[in-house]
Amino acid sequence: MSRGRVRLRVLARLWLAELRAHRGRATATAATLVLGTALLTAALVVGASMQASVRDGAGVEFAGPADGAGRTGADVVVRTASVAQGAAGVSGATSTGMGPDDVAALRRLPGVEAAGTLTQAVVAAQVGDRVRGITLESLADDASVRWQGLASGRAPVDGTEVAVTRRTLDELRIGEGDQLALARPGVGRARFTVVGVLDVRGSPRHGASAYGVVTPAVAQALARVDGPTTALLRARPGVDPMALVRQVNRDAPVGFPETAATLEEATLGANSERLTALGSVVSAFAAAGLLVAALVLATTTLVALASRRRTLALVRCLGASRAVTVGLVATEALALGLGGGILGTAAGVGVARAALPLVAAVPGLPEVDGGSFTVDAVAVLAPVGAALLLAAVAAAAPAVLVGRISPTEALRGPSPGHARAHRLATVLAPAAVAAGVAALLAGPGWAWPALGVLLVLGGAVGATAPLLRLAGQAGHRLAGRDLLQRLASRQVAHQPTRAAAEVVAVVVAVALVTGAWVGLSSMGETASARLSQERAPDLTVGVAAGSGLVTPAAQRTVARVDGVAAVVPVAYGRDVAVVGRGGDGRRVRLTVGTAGVGPTGLSAGFPRGAPVDRLRDDALYLPETDFPPYPAGARVRLEGPAGVARDLEVVYLDDLPVPSLVSRRTLDRAAAAVEPREAWVRLADGADRARVVDEVTGLAVLSGPLPVDGPAFLDVRLGHAVGTARTAATGLLALAVLVALIGAATTLGLSVTEQRREHATLRALGMERRRLRALLLRRVLVVTLTGSLVGVALGGGLAVLVVRRVAAGLDVDPVVAWPALPVLALVAVVVVVARLASLLPLERAAAVRPARALAEGPA
Repeated sequence: MSRGRVRLRVLARLWLAELRAHRGRATATAATLVLGTALLTAALVVGASMQASVRDGAGVEFAGPADGAGRTGADVVVRTASVAQGAAGVSGATSTGMGPDDVAALRRLPGVEAAGTLTQAVVAAQVGDRVRGITLESLADDASVRWQGLASGRAPVDGTEVAVTRRTLDELRIGEGDQLALARPGVGRARFTVVGVLDVRGSPRHGASAYGVVTPAVAQALARVDGPTTALLRARPGVDPMALVRQVNRDAPVGFPETAATLEEATLGANSERLTALGSVVSAFAAAGLLVAALVLATTTLVALASRRRTLALVRCLGASRAVTVGLVATEALALGLGGGILGTAAGVGVARAALPLVAAVPGLPEVDGGSFTVDAVAVLAPVGAALLLAAVAAAAPAVLVGRISPTEALRGPSPGHARAHRLATVLAPAAVAAGVAALLAGPGWAWPALGVLLVLGGAVGATAPLLRLAGQAGHRLAGRDLLQRLASRQVAHQPTRAAAEVVAVVVAVALVTGAWVGLSSMGETASARLSQERAPDLTVGVAAGSGLVTPAAQRTVARVDGVAAVVPVAYGRDVAVVGRGGDGRRVRLTVGTAGVGPTGLSAGFPRGAPVDRLRDDALYLPETDFPPYPAGARVRLEGPAGVARDLEVVYLDDLPVPSLVSRRTLDRAAAAVEPREAWVRLADGADRARVVDEVTGLAVLSGPLPVDGPAFLDVRLGHAVGTARTAATGLLALAVLVALIGAATTLGLSVTEQRREHATLRALGMERRRLRALLLRRVLVVTLTGSLVGVALGGGLAVLVVRRVAAGLDVDPVVAWPALPVLALVAVVVVVARLASLLPLERAAAVRPARALAEGPA
């Protein structure tokens, strides 16, 4: 047998003997690795499943029935003007349906194999005081292109029935068999009974908003059309869908034809990038749990070295080389990393599968069914590889220390090198933190900030022992006559490296949670503050052209919404035009719409200052563009049925929210009649913007329907995104804290084992078991509380630096938000859980028999 095989066999036997002798330590360390790997695996699997769900759902509206046989579905979609505009984000336009001749012409096209038509309408759904905008459709009249399914119940068959999605029922807080009201101005309001729950098969468009189906007659009545608004065409075999689009445009020019593939690609583009970004953020937070687990592995291995020094020395005395002893430590860490990685990956896949139904409960995320559950190679191999890599890194420092231990030094006792290492850490740690801060503040690009974060984290970890020493010294001075507190503080002050090993994982985990909370909250507040500083109304109801009027009744209804501070009507002159000379001297006539606002309208409608303080009667205001129709300062006139307002100076303004603007007095000189086509809405400070936007949007549907736009929409979407990320970060990093606490309890157990003689001496000197337990508990509380506070300061400081860096890159003023109550609650929870986790090790320490422990000698 070769010498290498003998060495491997000896190494394996020694490793198995170590595992049997320290089952508890190995089990707890492996458990932390399993939890960390499971977190990362679950995040990767859920992210891949969401992407698969979007891919599967992007074209489901054109795929035909789920259980259809043969060729089904549509290759080309033909939509009327209002439906096409609605798909682009403009709602409330007047619709025109397809006549019988139009539909017949589409069916007769030589490239069409099958055709189905349907009608779409946007109305308001109301249950009690809850109003929601809802998209309604009729089922396609050709079953081969009808894509919706039914989760329960049946499809509507008469004019008093409706089927809606489960999400719609939840938003309106009703169930199958209940009633809801559907209304649209000019049509009326009627009650409908919910007879079925729709299965929209993961459609990103209809799965994320209120959606239902009604009979064709009801859909056409609500849309105020005489025929269908959409046609779904399936091409004959061998016919290119683009060729069919050209046929429609040439021989049956009805609406706007597009290929289903184009619409599917647009849906993917709108959703896939967002989910990829969210999946990357979630995976990064999940990877933090695995990083904490690796840190636990490193600290437990380091602490265990002190108790294994004599064993390793005896192995060396029996002839083992340095390579064998180093391999013993490294093999233990790698084996735990491999085993924990495999078990954690399997557990993570199971957790991800069980958590799929919960994904849809998070606002903005798609519904993921079992058919979209995806476990790819990356989700399986990456966590196992990461666990092995981190285990190797965690074993590096202990392995190096083992290689430096000589048998005679190990048999004599602990090495005096701890004091030198402590002094070195005291010097290098602040230097690393300072270098990291400098890189975060001054380094170009993003490579330097990433290096800065690593330097600050490394420096903070290195500074943990000196900080604990200072905390122990301060606690000893403040203890007064409290003997237990003085002893506990003295232990921490005299053994800061051991205390740091116990709590360093807690420091990093608390820093990650605090940094995530502060960073996400600050980024949300920074973006919200930037939106609030925009010189534009929070919301604009209506548009200059293409929608109904914002009637006085609609203005009063919106003004009564709790959280609306002001509603300013914006009147447009009917049949007025701006006439003047362009830059080349030619006559330019603008009929884009001219608005007039009273003297108090600007200050009332704009939350943070209007583009201009006061509207002059001799000025015409236009939005700043790259191609101005008139030179700045030019003189133009406003012509209308009532007369002409002459000699108006052209003034260009940034962020002007109307096509052109004059004072109301100037508008009245030219316009015989004015129409309130828009209303500027300013929200009250501190209002629940999501609720106000939701209510105003619902009321706008009832009042027109009228389109609603403005910075408040982006603010609400940003708030939802930050809330989603904060929820994900809290859940994932809370498990990282749990991993850290398990590691702290394991390290504490090892530390208690090493101090058996010290505890036995205290018992022999007369200290009762109860008092010894209380002494050890106070030490745990001092160490954990200090480590938690260090983690809070570290995470908060890093978050502030990163937020300032991001804000500087975006050229905005940073706003730092400190969620004080959650952070304090986090510290309290960590201290309480650490106390509970340490009960068993402390009970074992307090139960030590003085005579036996003193007789056994050093561990």
